[in-house]
Amino acid sequence: MVKEFTNLQERPLNSFPLTGQLNQNFLNLGKVFEYKRPEEKDKRRILTIIERNDKVAGLLNSKEYQVILTQENALKGSCKVGVVLCIDGRVPIIHQFGRTLNVWEVAGSLINLKNDGKNIDSLLFNEILKGFIQSMGDNNRDLLEIVTAHTSLSTNHKCGAIQAGIDDGTYDKSHRPVDIALEEADKRTMAIENTYNQLLENKNKKKLDQVALTALINTDTMGFILNYDKKNELSTTKLLNSGLDKAIENITGEMVGSFGSMRNTFTNTDYFLDYSERILQITENLLTINDLKFLGNINYQDYITNYIDQNYGKLTPDQKKALQFTIARTIAIQYLTGLSKLPESGQPDHPFSEHDENYMAIAPNGKAVGRFDIEEQVFSSNPSGIENGINEIHTKLSLLDKHRKKKSDPDILFVSNPIDKRIWTEKNQMGQEIRRDSAELYLALMNDNKIRDRVKKGSLIIVPVLVDQEMGEVLEILDHSIHL
Repeated sequence: MVKEFTNLQERPLNSFPLTGQLNQNFLNLGKVFEYKRPEEKDKRRILTIIERNDKVAGLLNSKEYQVILTQENALKGSCKVGVVLCIDGRVPIIHQFGRTLNVWEVAGSLINLKNDGKNIDSLLFNEILKGFIQSMGDNNRDLLEIVTAHTSLSTNHKCGAIQAGIDDGTYDKSHRPVDIALEEADKRTMAIENTYNQLLENKNKKKLDQVALTALINTDTMGFILNYDKKNELSTTKLLNSGLDKAIENITGEMVGSFGSMRNTFTNTDYFLDYSERILQITENLLTINDLKFLGNINYQDYITNYIDQNYGKLTPDQKKALQFTIARTIAIQYLTGLSKLPESGQPDHPFSEHDENYMAIAPNGKAVGRFDIEEQVFSSNPSGIENGINEIHTKLSLLDKHRKKKSDPDILFVSNPIDKRIWTEKNQMGQEIRRDSAELYLALMNDNKIRDRVKKGSLIIVPVLVDQEMGEVLEILDHSIHL
């Protein structure tokens, strides 16, 4: 058990399990590459992130959380739900979507399209779709993909990837960033639908009338919006602020607490299981209690059911059930945190309202360090290929340069590769191949002039790691200096 220290700076580095590997990594790198060595505070920061990542992994794999997850999955139903999400640290996966939905992170949600613009051009994403179809066997199971755009509706903090496209002339400057983001999301929505239905057809399975839909996330409130800025808009924020918050509190307040009861604790890992249990309770109540009324005398369930039937009539019953769950869970988060209501200043002030990314992570094969960070913002992504990975890092560094609060602190980049723990323990041939893949990416990063220059100056620290593909914990800090 790790000893508790009142001040993080008091904690000895050797109290962290992977201190030896981290020090050896930096020592060996210095033998083949001249660079400014990380200070003790930088090492402590890296090791603290790893330790928190492993703590969260333990919580997510605990019996208590698995019971909650099983119940959430039952509420969602059999439909598999995927979300395409921006790498923006203001949209934390664990809070915004939890673990019931499967998230794919890419800058601006701009997952690659083929030249015709009608199909997805991402080998790994398409392999995941194929794998899902394969897992069905002779049965059928519905899929619902939600392609998200995001923006701040009360500040100028728009999507950085979209804004970069506006600045370099890719997009029309006369259009609002949020409109461009939604237009691009719509393209991915249709491309996913085309790609998935073609894959179904290839397996002689019946195509779905609708596979995907577009949604907007408001980073000010963690709100989920369908048909933004249209007459048929549905906003979880507006629903709560129209009396749904009071309806929830009146019926379930004794069990889950008042509106905003966890505003100051939802980013504390010590409260995570309690937080998750309360999310479950509110979500379940929204989906099952028939007399939950707001806006005078409107029944919540009838309102949502009618809305989905009228606007997403092509969805199957299972897809509709999954969408109802996604809406309800978002409302539960906003209720507990109180984020649906802005402070009197009109400006959001929660930990994910402004860019405050503490570190970066890329994981071409999934399982990025910190992808479920409860406390801090992280620039996490699943790039499709090395070139895209480098481009995404450039985007992340550019955003950090604009918003970095501690100018003197180096940026930290974790390069994650998942591995079966048994394979890692046995150190067999497959494990060596995974290490070579990691080394190939690391070498490509160090051969990029801009990235290499930052490493040399000490303003960027790259930490390659192997992560347990099941639990998510960091198993090993890799030393790739021999490849330089």
